[in-house]
This record gives sequence, structure tokens and C-alpha cells, in this order.
Amino acid sequence: MMYEKLKAHYQEVRRDKHDKVQQALLSTILGDLQKIEIDSKNVTDEQVVALIKKYRENAISNDTYGMPNAKEEIHILTNMLPKQLTEDEIVYIITSMLKQTPTATLGTVMAYMKSNYTGLYDAKFVSATAKQLLNS
Repeated sequence: MMYEKLKAHYQEVRRDKHDKVQQALLSTILGDLQKIEIDSKNVTDEQVVALIKKYRENAISNDTYGMPNAKEEIHILTNMLPKQLTEDEIVYIITSMLKQTPTATLGTVMAYMKSNYTGLYDAKFVSATAKQLLNS
């Protein structure tokens, strides 16, 4: 689904001849996603998010070295990512899940989060929060 949205957004950006940075960035990302599609016949939202995060990390690294357009790339890539759950929302989700499944383990909490909220949370925070709530 995100892959299709990126393709449509790329077509819009191509019509706007002035936004060369975003056009080049989207073109490169879509090229990488097409390679994934050829290899696995399917591009998941998780793969799209992972690739965008990878590009964002590279842009942040480039910014530390003063590369041109790095700040603009960071902004563009950040806007491509889905809105992340807040810490309060994560605590609420895990608490609710544990009330419904009192015998849950860390593995079941992580599996639940992955199946329902892929790409919307920081896995380290979820793991630490789940451990704390499971031990209380």
C-alpha cells in the first residue's frame, strides 16, 4: 500500500519540475523497491518503511558532513514515514493487550505489536516497556 502511494506521489512530483531533490530521492527509493518486488514478487509496508529509514539515516550522516541537500532530504524522508505511536499510546496498547491475555510473554507482546502496528513504534521502547509491565 505504501509502495503504491509512493509511486503515485512520484508521478505528482515529476510534474512539478522545480522539486529536483524530492524527484531524485523518490526515483532512487522506487528503484530499490522495484528490485525488492522483482526478487520477492511483493513489497510490504514493512520493507518500504525499513528502506525509507535507511535512506533517512544516510541523509542524517550526510548532514553531519555538510553535504548539500541533506537537510531537505531528511525532511522529505521523515514526511514519508508513517506517524509513530507515542510512548503513552504504546503503554496503553501493551497494558490493554496484557489485560486481555494475562499469560502473555515478551514474545507474544512483540508479535502482537508487529502484526498490528508494523513500522509505527520503536521496538526497543516496546521491548523495555513490555518487560517492565510483565514484571509488575
